[in-house]
Amino acid sequence: MLIPFFVFSQKRSKKSSKNSETAMYDMMTIKGVEVPFMEFIPEEEKTDLSNDQLIEFQMKSMLQPGKFKISLDFGNIQTKETTELMRAASRYNSMMVAVNALNAKGWEFVSSDIIANQEVIIHYYYMRKKK
Repeated sequence: MLIPFFVFSQKRSKKSSKNSETAMYDMMTIKGVEVPFMEFIPEEEKTDLSNDQLIEFQMKSMLQPGKFKISLDFGNIQTKETTELMRAASRYNSMMVAVNALNAKGWEFVSSDIIANQEVIIHYYYMRKKK
């Protein structure tokens, strides 16, 4: 009589309810899209500048904040608080204003990513809040 090996190797344990724990934190992403100051200068004025002047102007424009558009992403979390925070996001004019306002509401900064190219700079700040 032959008995397959896999019958003996299976673990017959009860499924634990510990595997279905709820998350300890609500997570959020602040996305800030920044259009550098250089983009507000007409093309004909840019072509009139010498190469050195253009480089100098680009360096100065990196130090000056451009236009910001900030949005908040809570995933599928929809509460009265998240709705109010999303409305308030339109009034924030920099990433630090957004982070400070959210910190005052109990959100904690986790990490950030910045993606930059010639036309736009995108900031992603990741925040969390204990449930």
